[in-house]
Amino acid sequence: LRVELGRIYRQRGELKEAHRQLLSAVFGIPGEGLPNLELGRLHEQKGELLRARGRYLVAMLDSRDTGEAGMASLERVHRFLVEQTGEPPLLRYLQDALEGRAPALHPLPRPEDRPAPSGKVLLVELFTGAHCPPCTGADMAIDALGEHFGAREVAVITWHLPIPAPEPLVNPDSLARAAALGFRATPSVFFHGKPFRGGGSADAASKLFADYTKAAEKELALAPEATLVGAAFLENDTVSVRLETDAEQGRLHAVLVEEVVAYPGRNGVILHQHVARMSLTPPDGSAVAGLSPPAKDPGQSTSPAREWVTALPRSTAASRAERALNELEARGARFPLRPVDPDPQRLAIVAWLADGSGRPVQALHLKVQSGDSQNAPSAQPRDNR
Repeated sequence: LRVELGRIYRQRGELKEAHRQLLSAVFGIPGEGLPNLELGRLHEQKGELLRARGRYLVAMLDSRDTGEAGMASLERVHRFLVEQTGEPPLLRYLQDALEGRAPALHPLPRPEDRPAPSGKVLLVELFTGAHCPPCTGADMAIDALGEHFGAREVAVITWHLPIPAPEPLVNPDSLARAAALGFRATPSVFFHGKPFRGGGSADAASKLFADYTKAAEKELALAPEATLVGAAFLENDTVSVRLETDAEQGRLHAVLVEEVVAYPGRNGVILHQHVARMSLTPPDGSAVAGLSPPAKDPGQSTSPAREWVTALPRSTAASRAERALNELEARGARFPLRPVDPDPQRLAIVAWLADGSGRPVQALHLKVQSGDSQNAPSAQPRDNR
């Protein structure tokens, strides 16, 4: 009742009485999204942007009811603050503001006497949904796994599926990858193509992390079956990728991922890591046997023996994602937030080499670097798909 009275008084311009009613509502239910959302609108109407942003943050944390509305309002206010006061970018602000408030699991440092890396890089794939309650524990555990081992030992991809409901981090390549693996369920985890089922709430994350760590250590103790190296650059809004392998057979896969995306899913996860944005290869990969040997200077070793090169505009991923959301909205879905444009500062390539049966044998995580025409893999777009 007080929220409704506060909204009515605010819309009538009686801001003092609106403030009194909304403060009473917030006092009774301090973590509830709706009264905080209305109080944020009141502060924004009065020009009190810092106070408005704080209320919108609380509304965003109530992800089941006002998460998307709270974040949309927070983004709008934060843009003004960036222009007026030099506030940090939105994602950096959220990373600081959400610390201790949003679900997260950070592992203990690894012991210094741990075995030296074998050279094998494990492909870790998580199929999840931003609105999937039992995905929360798996999301937290996989994020912690990536932090624990680092990019030298694990290459993580998070594929979002529209289970139990459509959400804007889903893209057609996520659906294609799930179909290629022959399943459709969230959460599901694959280590080098081997499935791990199960999920749970945030309370289950620690046990899931322990189970994942044991499985990863077992895989990482094995010697690599092939070499996979490469480089990735962003120049003039074009992502260029070069991969090289010493394998004679098999198929190469490459996926553009965004390292962190902010979106308040209804399961409480707000900062989503390693989000798949677009596959750069077909669902079954590119045949290694059809690739050309890399150009080498005289006297250099001829190994690795095969080279794969591609280049595409970063905007291609955004336009494909936007088109997919439009198709879903035509069927009745609604997306108040549309985080479809990948941040150029947070791009990476996850690649892997699969054998003839489709089993991954070696993976690679490449941070996309700012481009340099002399070092970029290809000055002109060349697609070996």
